[in-house]
Amino acid sequence: KVLTWDSDASESARDYFVNQVDEKTLGEALIDDLAAQMGGEGEWAIAIASLDAANLNTWRRFSEARAAEKYPKLKLVATEVTKEDENFARQKVETLMNAYPNLKGIIAFDSNSVPGACEAVKRAGKGGQVAIVGNSTPAKMRPYVKEGVLVSFYLWDPRQLGSLAVALANAMLDGVEIKDGALIPGFGPIRVSASDPRVVIMADPIRFTKENIDT
Repeated sequence: KVLTWDSDASESARDYFVNQVDEKTLGEALIDDLAAQMGGEGEWAIAIASLDAANLNTWRRFSEARAAEKYPKLKLVATEVTKEDENFARQKVETLMNAYPNLKGIIAFDSNSVPGACEAVKRAGKGGQVAIVGNSTPAKMRPYVKEGVLVSFYLWDPRQLGSLAVALANAMLDGVEIKDGALIPGFGPIRVSASDPRVVIMADPIRFTKENIDT
């Protein structure tokens, strides 16, 4: 029995992939949120740890497709690779803002790029002028949210992701049929992707804001 989780190996012989969120849901939520903060128009950019990470780039492709389809007045001007390094991300975003003085928004797809981008925007005094959305952790992002450097970011519960992966593996060994709504002991009914019956979706992404970040 073979499971992948967090980031898939879709070309492998794995039986199931335990995905933290539906990739299309997350990718579209990120661009919808950014577009709303940008008033539906203007220049935006991407900050991403790597162009090789399967999960990050699947979210990125869904965001880009949604932007092209729904927000014709948004203009993607750059994609910056940040190498999973928060300080390097800050430097890249500082350079980005200098190169594109009319930049209005950034999607940062990983937990290092988001605080790096926030620090760059904060140092430039552009909080509230350059919108940032992305995926990161509450502890890291709390100061930036409370200072108004960014309005929102997204995540899931990583403890639940690990728990679901183990519970699902155990259920497979016990002969439980893995399908939508199947009851997994210790976890409850599961959700299977509508597009791939071998992908289990843990939950919807959590949108963190000033209102809920302390809870």
